[in-house]
Amino acid sequence: MYGGSCTLRDSTLYNPYVGDSVHVKRGKAVIQRCNFPGNNAPDTDAIDFDGVTDGLIEGCRIYHFQGFNSDGIDLGEESKNILIQDNLIYFNDDKGISIGQGTTIIMRRNLVVGCALGVGIKDAGSSAVIDQNTFVSCGSGLAVYEKNFGSGGGSAFISNSIISKSTVTPVTSDGFSTVSSAYNLSDTVVLAGANNLLADPLFVDPAVLNFQLQALSPAINAGDPAHAPDPDNTRVDIGARYTHTAADYPYTIGETVVINEVLANSGTNSDWIELHNRTKAPINIGGWFLSDSASDLLKYRIPLGTIISVEGYLVFYEDSNFGTTSVDTNKITAFALSDVGETIYLSSAANDQLTDYKSKEAFGPSLEGEALGAYYKASSDSYNFVAMATPTPQALPCADR
Repeated sequence: MYGGSCTLRDSTLYNPYVGDSVHVKRGKAVIQRCNFPGNNAPDTDAIDFDGVTDGLIEGCRIYHFQGFNSDGIDLGEESKNILIQDNLIYFNDDKGISIGQGTTIIMRRNLVVGCALGVGIKDAGSSAVIDQNTFVSCGSGLAVYEKNFGSGGGSAFISNSIISKSTVTPVTSDGFSTVSSAYNLSDTVVLAGANNLLADPLFVDPAVLNFQLQALSPAINAGDPAHAPDPDNTRVDIGARYTHTAADYPYTIGETVVINEVLANSGTNSDWIELHNRTKAPINIGGWFLSDSASDLLKYRIPLGTIISVEGYLVFYEDSNFGTTSVDTNKITAFALSDVGETIYLSSAANDQLTDYKSKEAFGPSLEGEALGAYYKASSDSYNFVAMATPTPQALPCADR
């Protein structure tokens, strides 16, 4: 849209092609309570404002713009006085929010997860007031810098915000830019500025994107005492004012149910595949599929109504479920596990970007009777698929160290 006034409310906009879901040039714009599912196309943003004055982006859910150079929200060409509040912005290739070319914004109570940058502010005259936001698993929560040589840097004031699990550093700025920081919480390094905390924010369950604060979180009642109080009339909390619901993120969240352990060299017994629900909520996997072939994911259909309990385990056996001797009616194409190693695939096979889920596990050779399984390493918050001390179907494995 060019010029005039744009108002968009309570809508879902899905664009499978290259090009922004909403692009407004000049004039005014209000976008409220809209869903923006993304795609893998390059240079594709959910919302793009150029030269907009007095704009509002509020209560939107922006997901998975994974193409190269794709942002959740991109504001430029001297957009002025843009209020961005109460949005959920997840897993974008580049920035959750990009601010440039002399744009000014106020950003309040947003949750930004899994972006290369939570907020990027660049170019002279670009500025942001960032208050009560939560940034999780971004390279940096906030980066302020000169983008183009000679164009100058931006400025930002960030307060009462959580920056968690930054893979680079929580806040960065270059010599052309300025950042002021107060009453924030980081769990990687302490931020420069007054009254910033270094602590675990204690989210309820990050595995299912529940970034609500636990009752004992150090972020509760820890914000700037001069700030307006929270709705319960207590001292302001640090972080987004956020209450989790399962509908917040409509995709199946990556790595919720995984191939946790396999016995591929069972001798005279049956091979088996164990699945594990890593989350704190039951998950219905009825109608999903197991396979040993990337080109044919639909070899064994998991029975409808199959639910893996909270942090639970479920085992499927070659002889009674997916193998040649099985009489299970859910078997489509029989397969067996190789004792020299292969890859197992778990898939919803919906072929729908909004709902599809895929997980796979490659494993190497194993000795007879030796199970291979996922072993968690707390030091790096990661898993290795290694030989187990003993097979543990439907139980937490222990690595053969």
